[in-house]
This record gives sequence, structure tokens and C-alpha cells, in this order.
Amino acid sequence: MFLAAFLVPFAPSLFCQSEPSRQQIESHSHKAAEYLKDNRPDLAIPEFRAVVALDPSNVDARGSLGVLLSFLHEQHGTDEAETPEPKR
Repeated sequence: MFLAAFLVPFAPSLFCQSEPSRQQIESHSHKAAEYLKDNRPDLAIPEFRAVVALDPSNVDARGSLGVLLSFLHEQHGTDEAETPEPKR
């Protein structure tokens, strides 16, 4: 799916994080990338939200989240607050 092309490297924002936060960010980023590879943007969205919650200045995660939410809105006409629960 073309959404995976919008996933950008997260490394620059990781250097100023404490070790637990950095590990959490890396974990969520990895999960988001895997979900996008599996064509599961519904599962990637919460992972990007978790990255942004841990590091609000992470422009890569914010950008990827924005692209996914915009795509979701175009496809389903939902707003961010109405993001459907992921189908597992």
C-alpha cells in the first residue's frame, strides 16, 4: 500500500530521549512500520499516537499519523475523534 511510503525514519528524534522512552518509541515505531507493511493502517495509527504521546516533537511520527488520519478520513469520512477501533 502506498501509505508505507510515508513512513519516515524516526532516528533523529531518538537521540535526545531517555533510554526507556527511546526504547518505547523504537518499539512503537517498529510496530507501526510492520502494520503498514501488512496493510493495516488501522493498527498503525495507535502506534503513531503512542510515539507522539512519548515525544510530541517527533515530526516524523506526527507526519505519518497525519497522513494516515487524512487517508482514513478520505476513505471513510471519519474525523480523528471518530477513528474506528482496530480490527485484529
